[in-house]
Amino acid sequence: MISKRVPIRKCIVCSERKPKEEFLMIVRPAENKLGAELSVMSGEDKKSGRGYYICKNIDCVQKAKRVRRLERLFSKRYNFEPEKIYRLLEKAVHKDD
Repeated sequence: MISKRVPIRKCIVCSERKPKEEFLMIVRPAENKLGAELSVMSGEDKKSGRGYYICKNIDCVQKAKRVRRLERLFSKRYNFEPEKIYRLLEKAVHKDD
């Protein structure tokens, strides 16, 4: 029997490679959708746009906040409130516990 290929992704904070389902995904909308907001979802979900992956553990989320990782990834064009995104990430991590 042929096994299905498991997509592997890399964390934007710790650079650890894991299966896609083990990450949270931050989705940046497509370039032509000005005014659209960033969103946070499980790595299993799908949404159009550029996806960035972060581990589902509080250490990676806190380190991303400390080193301002998300602020460096996103330009001013997007409706980006860093504190809101970090809160959503923390809530998603605690929900999975």
